[in-house]
Amino acid sequence: MKKVKSGAVACLLLALVILLAACGRTAAQEASPSAAAETAAAETALQPEYIRVYGESALVGVAGRAGCLTLEGGSGNRHYTVQAGSGKRADQGLLLWQLPAGEYSLSWGRHPLAAGELWLPQGYTLPRQGKRLHWAFDRDEQGLLILKLTEVRALPEGWYDVIVDAGHGGGDSGAAGGGYSEADLNLINARILADCLREQGLVVALTRDSRDLPGGAAAETDPYVRGGRVELIYASHAPYLLSCHLNAADGQQAGFQIYGSVAASIAWPQAVADALRQAGMTGSDSGRGLVAPGVYQRHTRNLLRLRDYYFILRETGGYAVAPANYLASHREQRESLAVGAQGLLLELAFIDNDADLRQWLERRREWLAAAAQGCAEYWHL
Repeated sequence: MKKVKSGAVACLLLALVILLAACGRTAAQEASPSAAAETAAAETALQPEYIRVYGESALVGVAGRAGCLTLEGGSGNRHYTVQAGSGKRADQGLLLWQLPAGEYSLSWGRHPLAAGELWLPQGYTLPRQGKRLHWAFDRDEQGLLILKLTEVRALPEGWYDVIVDAGHGGGDSGAAGGGYSEADLNLINARILADCLREQGLVVALTRDSRDLPGGAAAETDPYVRGGRVELIYASHAPYLLSCHLNAADGQQAGFQIYGSVAASIAWPQAVADALRQAGMTGSDSGRGLVAPGVYQRHTRNLLRLRDYYFILRETGGYAVAPANYLASHREQRESLAVGAQGLLLELAFIDNDADLRQWLERRREWLAAAAQGCAEYWHL
């Protein structure tokens, strides 16, 4: 009996030691729950392949994992769940302008995202209801990816909401008709359109404000030269680009053609086309790549990848649109290509059709104001 009692006492003592140890661990965890959470987060974090921003749409790519991007935080700890980086159109990712100011943690499914060695872009939204946001992807103290949005009064110097491109210029006169060159009329149209956008409260830049071609004579054959229009568009930080042109065909075609990127939806070009028709213009459905009345997406293939045919759309949209030619000559700027402008190419009339050109010259101020209004509606201004 004494041996049995001794064994029972030993068992009770052992159980007490185990219980006290467990309580000690629990107490330690309760004393520092954040440390435990941080350890768990670090162990389960996924490393995104990229962050890309096209216009005001952010795309976060995570390879080999089904799921969706989840944001938690902001105002009142509101939760947002959006699809991004999963085959969606480049303008249908995380719409930065729709989020209230605040700080957000990001996760993919149940997994937090690690910032790792990612290039972490930043920029500004357009002003809406008198407010604009500065957005910035960042890393927290644990190295996890976060998104910060802060209300600001104005853009810093050298930053723009929209950049308007006057196509051609210098020794590149473009098409001709009615005694006019396309390059000269493009400049007039671009100036008017820029003024109409400024009336919407936007900060607007031009790629050229004279007959000279940005980048000089070399840019006539290579738009990717230093100081050329593609470099100027990136340097403007503008989330949106409008490139003004005039069409030419057989002298019989008339009306506008609005080209959007093949990487994006047709929502923006369609909004502009609708506004132009409401103002009395006629759309032309005679070009290649027609996807809706007066709306086009023209593509080419390179290494089996669908890409934009027009360089002004393809090379300015950042990695979301694959700027292969610009990247080849600007390797040192490759990180900045995480952010690109969402663009439209506006073929506003046919310069080789006298009637179409004359009507355009008579009503261009009205019609360019309509184009700006179509943009404002798409941008939810």
